[in-house]
Amino acid sequence: MSWLYIVRHRAERATEEARTKVVSCDDADDVYGKGFLSTLAITALYALCAWFFFAISAIALGAVFAALAVSSAMAAAILDRKSLLRHGAHEHWYRDGSGIAIMPSWRLLAYDCFAITISVIGVGVGVVLPWFIPQERIGGVGSSAVALLILRAVISELSRKPSGMPTGPAIILNHEGIRLWPGQRYEAWIPWEERPREAGVQNGALLITTRRRDTIIFPVSYLRPGCTQISRVLEFYCAHAPLRHELAKPEGLERVRSLMQHPVWEVEQQLPPPKPRRPRRHHK
Repeated sequence: MSWLYIVRHRAERATEEARTKVVSCDDADDVYGKGFLSTLAITALYALCAWFFFAISAIALGAVFAALAVSSAMAAAILDRKSLLRHGAHEHWYRDGSGIAIMPSWRLLAYDCFAITISVIGVGVGVVLPWFIPQERIGGVGSSAVALLILRAVISELSRKPSGMPTGPAIILNHEGIRLWPGQRYEAWIPWEERPREAGVQNGALLITTRRRDTIIFPVSYLRPGCTQISRVLEFYCAHAPLRHELAKPEGLERVRSLMQHPVWEVEQQLPPPKPRRPRRHHK
């Protein structure tokens, strides 16, 4: 059994465990703040590995880890930007003819596309380069094999992102329900009658369950609101059916913006008290 097989087997098992792990919305949102420093540390490690491989004339692996260092630095920038955008998410909701909507962040999308492009190019160079430049310390086959493993991980990560360039809203709310990623790979329509609620976050996607026990996967990587902010909207309008009609009015926009800044219970405290019911008259 080769060391390459052992490394691949352990990496695949760790990746599968990470994919199946479901965390709460609060924990997922905290990652954006706490993960910044750890991602910078990983970036420094990649840069050190790149320097080491270049120093021993392992050009292919040096190119691979240099690309990973740049990609990791972009990932750190995404985490930092995402944490800042979450605090100003309320300003980006708007009202149009279809309801209350919000667009994805083009800056987050550009950062992510650039990071993935650099990773694919760098790893692709690592796969091809050993067959043209003789390696002094590390064989060409070993370098290509390691680069192919990393390329597989990059492609796997790319496959879980919304396809295409989003030209429309990522979320549309109206009195009938909520539409997610219209026109994209993860497009979904959920009526309010299905009582959608968040069921945690898995691999960067918000899991939404319905009354029929269906599970909708909603990637939130390019969105300004955090998972907790989106779950507040679901919770509020599932619990307050009479207020769903306001999603076609300016009051609905103000309500959604308020849910971006305050928990549901605080927003509910601002609601007018329910009108007392008139006693029924009993006919003799």
